[in-house]
Amino acid sequence: MTTAANSTNVHIDSAADLAGLIPYLLGYEPESDSVVLVGLRHNLVRCALRVRVDDGEIQDSDVEHYVVILRHNGCDRLAIIGYGAAGALLDKLRQRCEHDTVPMRVIVTAQVRDGYLYPRWPDPDRSAESVPTASPAVCAMIAAGGSGPKNRRDLARLFKPAERRECDKVARALEEQRRRQADDDTTDPESRGKDLLCLDYWRQQTRLPEAAEIAEIALALSDVEVRDWLLDCMGDDPGQNNVDLWIWAARHLRGTPCATVACVAAFAAYRCGNGVVAAEAVDCALRANPRYRLAALLWEALQRGIPPHRLGRRTLPD
Repeated sequence: MTTAANSTNVHIDSAADLAGLIPYLLGYEPESDSVVLVGLRHNLVRCALRVRVDDGEIQDSDVEHYVVILRHNGCDRLAIIGYGAAGALLDKLRQRCEHDTVPMRVIVTAQVRDGYLYPRWPDPDRSAESVPTASPAVCAMIAAGGSGPKNRRDLARLFKPAERRECDKVARALEEQRRRQADDDTTDPESRGKDLLCLDYWRQQTRLPEAAEIAEIALALSDVEVRDWLLDCMGDDPGQNNVDLWIWAARHLRGTPCATVACVAAFAAYRCGNGVVAAEAVDCALRANPRYRLAALLWEALQRGIPPHRLGRRTLPD
């Protein structure tokens, strides 16, 4: 079994190996009382989904929703890993997936508890194994650019607004640049060309922008045509999408400029396969401007489970 990270194959030799990789596939360590579905196609991991367990139960409608997402991603086989008390639901969940309208072939179910993997099916008598934290597969995933394990709260803090004085500094710089451009036609070729060059420069930088530079980025992205050009440039390479840059800029902005940049961060993260950061970015955008249309479209795309490689402006839900 293998998984792809930035076009690098990471070989997985056992269910314990797979369990060790789950924090990197999800982007954070699964909480207790949750179930992770790992979808595969032709022995290649296509996606990993965390299923929330409420009051010790998983609703059939939730299972159906996640099976649809797995199908959208081309998965034909499934590994089910339960955490904590959620392990008791694994047999029921396996039967539900196998007897779905379009059944998934479940290749393994197992439970993780206290750092050990307990097989449930197809070999329940197999002894427990320690979940590796530095296996060759984990090391290969890290080398290929996989995210380190974090809990979900840590990920939410990525979009915590910067200090008020820093945000005020950016707001003043943005207002000053708007005043200077008040009499300019921002859609003329020369002006739009400057905006395109600005964004092309920043998407290749490793340093983070200062206040006036964040304002320049926000102003460039206020042109929808320029924003959409940038989205079209997004591929599946985290290094080229520069997700950290857009997150940094969004944290220093407010209102619609924040929503715009947060959507760029969401788009960039999801195209790299990082759905959890994309979801946090969309949430940030909707907090900044609940009526920002691109944020609503991206949220719908995440809920439908559109495969990252298919995400584009033309494939967003209407």
